[in-house]
Formats: sequence, C-alpha cells, structure tokens
Amino acid sequence: MAFIEEIKRIKSMKENGKKIPLPSNHFFLEDNSVLAFPRGDGDTRQPYIYDGMMVWAYACGYIRAQEGRFSIFPEVKEGEEPHVAFFANIDGELISLLGMPILNEPAVLSRYTVLADAAVYYVTEVKDYTFAVRVFLSAKKEIHFSVGVLTDRKDHAPITVSSFFNPYLRNDNSSYVLWYRYFKEGRVKDSNTITFYVTEGDKKDCNIVHLGIRQFCAENCEILYREQTTKKAQFNGGINCNLNNAQVARECKIDSPMHCTAFNDYAIAGDVTTIQFLNEARLEYRFAISNDKTEMSGAITDALFEEVNHKIKSTLDFSIEETDCTTFSPETLTAFLRKVQYQVNICALGKDMGGGGTIGFRDVAQQVE
Repeated sequence: MAFIEEIKRIKSMKENGKKIPLPSNHFFLEDNSVLAFPRGDGDTRQPYIYDGMMVWAYACGYIRAQEGRFSIFPEVKEGEEPHVAFFANIDGELISLLGMPILNEPAVLSRYTVLADAAVYYVTEVKDYTFAVRVFLSAKKEIHFSVGVLTDRKDHAPITVSSFFNPYLRNDNSSYVLWYRYFKEGRVKDSNTITFYVTEGDKKDCNIVHLGIRQFCAENCEILYREQTTKKAQFNGGINCNLNNAQVARECKIDSPMHCTAFNDYAIAGDVTTIQFLNEARLEYRFAISNDKTEMSGAITDALFEEVNHKIKSTLDFSIEETDCTTFSPETLTAFLRKVQYQVNICALGKDMGGGGTIGFRDVAQQVE
C-alpha cells in the first residue's frame, strides 16, 4: 500500500473503526496497532528491531536509535531537545510534526501517534491539512522518514517543511558535551545530501571514524525554495537557542547557509523546503550509518516498507475468550498480552538491551514468572 493511502486508512480507523479503550487515552485499533493521544502523566514507546539495530519510537515524538552500544540517535530525557524533528510552516504558523519539541500551536486540531507492527505514524491535523510522518527501519538497516501532507485547499498555497537531524554516532550514550563537537563534521554533498564524519578515540594513530548520511527527495509537488545547513546554531537561531526557537523553520529560509561544520558548533543536517502542490504531497528522508548514496523515490521507499517483517514471531498463539475482570474486556486483554509477548521476544533476542545487557533478561524472567 502506498504511503498516502496508509495515511487515509489510519485516519479512517481512528475516526470510524472499532477502538478498544486502554488507560491514559490510548486505544487498540482493529489491526492491533496502538492509537496514542498526548498525555501528561507518562509516555508510550515501542521498539523496532532488525539484525541488532533498534529504533525506539516514543508516542510523544522522541526517536532513539542504536545498535548495541553504538548510539545513532541517543536516548532523550523528558523535556530535552530531540535529535530528530520535523516542522511545517503554514501561513506563518509553525507546527511540530512529531510533537517534539513542544510548541505553542493553537492551529493544531488533533495530534496522535499510531504504533503499528512495522512502523510508527505521527499524525497532526490542522485546518485544511493533515500531516503524517512514518518512521520505519528497513531490512538494509536504514531509517526512513516519510512526510505526507493532504489538503482540501484549492488555492495551491505554498507550505514549508523543515527537518532537523542531530546524530551522535559513537559507542557510548554520554550525549553532547563541549568536546564532542570537535570530533564531528557535517558536510553538504549536494542539494539533497548531507554526510557526517565522527572520530572516536583518544589516540593519534588508533581512532575510529563513524559515518552517517541523510538524503532527501520530494514527490507530487513543485519545490519553490530549498536550502540546507550543517550548523546547529544557524538552524536554531543562535548558539544559546534550542529547537523551540527553530529560526530556519520559522523564517522559511537560510541566509548564508553553512555547508560544512566542525569544531566550532555541533554538526547537524537541517533543511527547509517550500513546496506547492495539489491535494497531496510527500517528502522522503533516509538516514544510514554510511556515506553511500542510493536512489530515492516514494516507490522505492514503499517497496522497502513492504519488505519489512521485523515483528519477531512466536509459535505461541492464544486468545482470551472470557474473563471475570470488569475493567477490561477479553479483546483488550488478548491484545495487551500479545504486546507483552512481543516485549519478551524483543528482550530475549535484542542486542545489549538497556546498555548494561541485563534488562532483557530481567523482563523475560518477570513475564515468564
């Protein structure tokens, strides 16, 4: 199924499909995915894993990615700046498409996250527009971000979409300290590509260089303006500004863009793209831990998504037909226990879960007990 059709299907399930209620304004949808509305008393997350690489998708909008001890997008504590963010600017109104960072957004009518088996979907609805960001981990161990937009407007008014990627690419999770920026370089290769080089180690003749690449393409739209920057302070609007300011996304332009950053600031992949379209458009972003460019298109991304089979299977199949519990129905308990089964499989087969290597064993033992 093409990405745009997936967005329409998710909207239909959310509005008209059967929903099994859960605590904290969450629901099981008819395809057993979890519909999560924003809440202030916690968060919901789901892992997606393939061959040792894991992407954690948080309902609030945080994205974490790692492969064992190698941290691609580090864990983010509550309230901290995200390492991946997308913005839309409609008639001067800035909207956070993942939900993080949190902005003052009176134009947002509805925001929700759908945690499905193969991908996570972040949906934001405003007047005349529906935005959706699909995030999935491919069998090539690449992270794909698909941004789709639907509209009923007939005036072909332009909108601007901006993205922000701040990868870590080191074998630890100490996150960003002053010295780290000295060993990370971001460089614009062409109008759609930014590469990263991160040096790890403290020896002059025995260091490791880690690579990263972020690629972009757009379809079903006319690009009116596009520019990129590798300088975090330029994207945010100053060295002491964070993503809540996001000057590039607010102003929809980059003056004197910095196409190479190292040593004097944190290297990032930031861009701004103003598009004009009719009814629907999509923008594709690919992040990989290499410097290898690949051909990109919506069809290629959809084909990769169709091949995703990351849900760790189990020979144990069950369902609950009746229960004495008055709080939850048999359908709710069945769907919940299948999520517990998924968690046990992830913890049993994951790579260096939790950093110390013991959380997976703990979770498996708890559920077996």
